[in-house]
Amino acid sequence: MIGVRDIGKAGFLVLMLTAGAASAAPFGGPETVKGSVAVSYAELDLTKPAGATALYERLQRAAAEVCGLNVRTVGLTGGASTAQKKACYQDALSRAVAQVDAPLLEAQHAG
Repeated sequence: MIGVRDIGKAGFLVLMLTAGAASAAPFGGPETVKGSVAVSYAELDLTKPAGATALYERLQRAAAEVCGLNVRTVGLTGGASTAQKKACYQDALSRAVAQVDAPLLEAQHAG
């Protein structure tokens, strides 16, 4: 079985979500956000700020796509509630950043 660190070393991450488990539960809605997006970063040097920034932008786009947010306007595209989609986005992005385990990426995410 491939571990999280093995995925990171390969430079490929699949952002997978079932928002019903963590993000949607507090809102009590019957609808869950499900999906996955593959994010490749094999060509990026995550020890450099430019590489971390490029990956962070990819992860933001992937999280928005999986959670049903419009990437350009960060508006809703229908389906789950606004609060549920925003929680899904934050959860997906945080989990993806943690999976990559790169200090510059984590610092960028922390703001």
